[in-house]
Amino acid sequence: RLCAPGRRTLYDYLRTHDLAHRQTGKLVVAVADNEVEGLARVRAAAAANGVESMRWLDADGLARQAPGVRGVAALHVPVSGILDSHAFALAMLAQAEAAGATFVWHHGASAIRGDADTVTVDCFDAGDGQPSTLRARRAVNCAGHGAPGLYRATAGFGARKGYRGGFAKGNYAAVGGGPPPEPLIYPVPQAHSLGVHTTVDLAGQVRLGPDLEWVERFDAYAVAPDYPERARAAAARYWPAVAQRRVRPDYAGVRPKLYHDGALLTDFVFEREPAEGAWRVLHCLGIESPGLTCALSIGALAAGRPERAGLDAGLAL
Repeated sequence: RLCAPGRRTLYDYLRTHDLAHRQTGKLVVAVADNEVEGLARVRAAAAANGVESMRWLDADGLARQAPGVRGVAALHVPVSGILDSHAFALAMLAQAEAAGATFVWHHGASAIRGDADTVTVDCFDAGDGQPSTLRARRAVNCAGHGAPGLYRATAGFGARKGYRGGFAKGNYAAVGGGPPPEPLIYPVPQAHSLGVHTTVDLAGQVRLGPDLEWVERFDAYAVAPDYPERARAAAARYWPAVAQRRVRPDYAGVRPKLYHDGALLTDFVFEREPAEGAWRVLHCLGIESPGLTCALSIGALAAGRPERAGLDAGLAL
């Protein structure tokens, strides 16, 4: 509901603001016959969610589309792409400040309280811990890894649900020694992970990753020493030439996962408070990497302007 229209809106934004991006396309590859059924499920889910222009490729079609990529079938998604995410964030920051927004840097939020007509956010200075408060008619909790804790620390709107966060670390390895394959290459997804895929950034750097490693901290950024060789072995299933490439540790990221009453959820959660009528606090929970693709969709919904992001005018949070 959010990512496909969000991707179209994102491309428009990047073009309008002359921000670096490239429509690379993507291949999701079934390496073995027993993966074809899973690939078909990916196609069905993508079609149901509005992804356009997909093509199913057999082994011969895959060889023509991407020489050097091995598989028995593949799904070609030409509308996928890459962008300079930092430039995108800075452009939105500049727009927000130009519209009158004030950004308070180096501060955290510890609690949210609602009363008759005001939302109060308890804050603190990240350096010396000095407390402060912000008061507003509405508040949006989009605190990433901290969002579930801030949800639990919200008072004045009734009982809390059993949400808690989880930390899914993904290691990446950099690949050297030749041009990258085109387009982006993904294996058939695994449970709770897209598997080790092959991507390239705007500077031409090829990377393998991420894997899935459950960790206890959101800042567990050290790359596992054995990861480059593990990634090479995983990617060699669909890209045999990587076996001859140099690989080295690159970086790691930690994705925010979300549990509800002990069960791992697989999609974003938006909790409105109060649940009925006009919301005064909106909690954005479990927003991991697809949140970048649909950032403008989420913003349009939060603003009550779904049509601004190409969404159904009747869609609301």
